[in-house]
Amino acid sequence: MHGGALLRRERLAIVRAMKRGGRGVVNRVPAVLASRGLRWDDLARRTLLCPHALRGLRRPGANPRIGVATRIASALDVQVERLWTLVEEP
Repeated sequence: MHGGALLRRERLAIVRAMKRGGRGVVNRVPAVLASRGLRWDDLARRTLLCPHALRGLRRPGANPRIGVATRIASALDVQVERLWTLVEEP
C-alpha cells in the first residue's frame, strides 16, 4: 500500500474517533509493517502470537491489551507509543 494512502487512513481513523465521543486509538501497526516490507505472518512469528490473535489488529482503531502491545512493539523494536496513539478531542 502506498504511503499516502496509509496517512489518509490514519487521518480518517482520527476523525472517526473524534466523532465517536472525542476519544479513540490510532493504530499504526499496518503502516509500520508495510514500511518494513513485513507481513502479518512475519509479525505472528516474531511475537509468537497466533495469526488469529493478530487479525483484529488490522483495523485502524484497534486497541490491544497492554501485554499484546508490548510484545508487538518489542518484536518491531519500537516504543508502544509509536504503534498506538490515544486521540482526544482538543
